[in-house]
Amino acid sequence: MAQRDRARPSRLWRPRVAEQPLLTWVVDPLSETVRSQIGAVRDVVMAVHDRITVEVVLTGDHASSEHVAAGVIALLAADGATPVQAVEDVVRAHADEGMDVAKPSSFAAIAHRRSQDGEAVEIFAASDRARAMAREDRSVARDLGDPRDHALFFSGTTGVHRLPAPDRGARAVLAALEEVHPA
Repeated sequence: MAQRDRARPSRLWRPRVAEQPLLTWVVDPLSETVRSQIGAVRDVVMAVHDRITVEVVLTGDHASSEHVAAGVIALLAADGATPVQAVEDVVRAHADEGMDVAKPSSFAAIAHRRSQDGEAVEIFAASDRARAMAREDRSVARDLGDPRDHALFFSGTTGVHRLPAPDRGARAVLAALEEVHPA
């Protein structure tokens, strides 16, 4: 999770341990653009997950965005699945199957497919705590410039860097990442 640095308004967001590299995917799971570009994000994460911590920050301007984010947070709380895989499962359920992912019961169904406790996921997705966490994610997204659809950020000892858009492909993102964080 991220923490706020209120002393430096130009950098309101940073990882808890500045020395630990962090790749953050700010994403709106309801975005049609995300569905078409999720493969590039997955490829980037697969290439770096053993040396860089990966997190997802959920955002969106839809009336149901907070509920969708709470559901993704519930999926992530249920097991150690990668954050990108959890988002991808939700994006596919929404975009490919037409599932109303604003409903906690939809997250129960997604959880069952993932061999998770669907009832527990549904209960947490509907909770005030999950919605509060979703609002915090939205606040972090705003601190990062509130990107439309999705964006990747790298943070480490040199600060926070916005990486190229995933539509440029995994290679372009990885090349930019290598510039700010050599392996």
